[in-house]
Amino acid sequence: MSRSNPLSRSAPRLGVLAFLLAQIPFLNGCLGEQVAGTTSTGNTGKGTISGRVLTSEGKGVANAKVRVVSVDHNPGPSGAGFGDVADVAITAADGSFRTDSLANGLYNLLEEKDGNLSFRDSVAVDNDSATRVAGDSLRPPGSISGVVRLQPGHDSRTVFLILLGTTTLGVPTDSVGNFRLANLAQGEYRLRLLSTLDAYRPLDTLITITSGAQGILRDTLRLAYQAPLGELPIVDDVSIAYDTTRISALVTWRKRDPARVAAYFVYRKHRDSAFVRLSKVPVTDTSFADDWRNGLKPGGFYEYAVTALDARGNEGRKGESALLRVVVRYSFDVLIPGSDCAPGKCFYDMDSAGNVFLSEANGAVFHGANLGLATKWADPISLDFGSKPIVVEPSGAAVYMMYRNPLRIGKVDAAGQKQWVTALPFDRDVAFTLHQGGDSLYVWAEEERVMTYLDKQGRILGQDTLLQNLNLANLMLYPSYKPGIGFYVKSAEGLQFLDREGRKTSVWNPENRGYLWDFARDDAGRWYISWSTGVLDVFSPDRTLLGSILEGADGDLLYRKGALYVETLNGHIFMRINTGF
Repeated sequence: MSRSNPLSRSAPRLGVLAFLLAQIPFLNGCLGEQVAGTTSTGNTGKGTISGRVLTSEGKGVANAKVRVVSVDHNPGPSGAGFGDVADVAITAADGSFRTDSLANGLYNLLEEKDGNLSFRDSVAVDNDSATRVAGDSLRPPGSISGVVRLQPGHDSRTVFLILLGTTTLGVPTDSVGNFRLANLAQGEYRLRLLSTLDAYRPLDTLITITSGAQGILRDTLRLAYQAPLGELPIVDDVSIAYDTTRISALVTWRKRDPARVAAYFVYRKHRDSAFVRLSKVPVTDTSFADDWRNGLKPGGFYEYAVTALDARGNEGRKGESALLRVVVRYSFDVLIPGSDCAPGKCFYDMDSAGNVFLSEANGAVFHGANLGLATKWADPISLDFGSKPIVVEPSGAAVYMMYRNPLRIGKVDAAGQKQWVTALPFDRDVAFTLHQGGDSLYVWAEEERVMTYLDKQGRILGQDTLLQNLNLANLMLYPSYKPGIGFYVKSAEGLQFLDREGRKTSVWNPENRGYLWDFARDDAGRWYISWSTGVLDVFSPDRTLLGSILEGADGDLLYRKGALYVETLNGHIFMRINTGF
């Protein structure tokens, strides 16, 4: 294929482009539509091309149109003209055609009939000679789509997409640069991109069209930018490293000329939002750390861009942004900064709508979908806590709470008003957990190894003494209970799971990341473990480590309705982790 006669770099200004587009009906919202050709009569040579146009079964196609176009023909606004082709022929009944009076050179043949097309590339013609080509079959057309990108703030609709050696011209459909070239015969084409903005150099590339297929260019097409004299350098080499365990992204770029650039600003956008500056003060280094405290959440799409600043504080334009696609199954919601939530001083549960009820050490109870905006009950209830003293009805209509000195259980409505209080039959205060299941409540006394059952009107239904074969003298901690998991003990061996009599049924000793703080299990059987080092790990149902999802977890874990609830950073943040499972 010839690569001579490059496209002229002269181009109309944007106002001229608007005029041209208004004069070209086929560009009104349609890309890649073929331009009608006319027969050229100005050639003085005597070269000819002959051949046949066939169906896919090899039969001749009558009345097919054959356009003969120079391989370097430019259908663009600065080319030879939208309708200027070397010759046009109509096939005979057997599909044969012949073109006359062609000058010496290389030509492409564009053949069509009833929407089917063929493309023959670089047919050589010598004056005073005849060139015969093999028969070619018409096939359904194909298309290709892609993206052409200019510098931020520059409209990609100032770019022409020109298929050299054809009659096809297109423009992007939006400022982002999405384009589609359609109604093309199968073959390889030379695509030239030309912007009407003077700062861009033309871009030449090759595209391949497959019959009947809608192709997509995998790589974005980018025109080289030549910054005007005096403009601050553009930072267009931004890269991102994401750390799932810290919910953080490290943004880095290459240092620019220190004689011109003194510092940088870092910007971020989420999906279709506008860019927002992250760096409160200029960044003198070439990196910036972003994390969840700035609203960064796993499971989304983010773009980062950097601008250069000179010594006087003048700011340059944003460079090409870098896309961060965080593909994880977790999203994080910060629910409340717990002012009095040091570990062991706050307890919580939630209803099926996602409203969280949290009790603090001073007896105040908050509730709401986002506890940062939640209301505090007007009549705080005096509480002295055990292990887990609060459970919430799935409907959110009632909260059951434990009281001590003496040991009691009570029902409170969603407005904080007491409905009933029942004393529990223990002679002294014990460590306990409160649970509910169906129409019942039950209180597990860890040291006494007694389960007390009540209905939801506060009537005691009975008691069981469990784990009778368990020797407490050999344990560092009292046994515990979790609904859906059963009885367990945390020990030097790891987690010991127990039957109702206290016999050890299994032991799980996960990879040691410190002392095992707490664990939970989701509806699919996956395990979540928090460690004294603050790491939160997730394990498969068969207890294979899948990875870490958080650092800084130092409170109890609770799983409810597709979400994991955890205290982090010494109890000052209460967080919901949507597991996505």
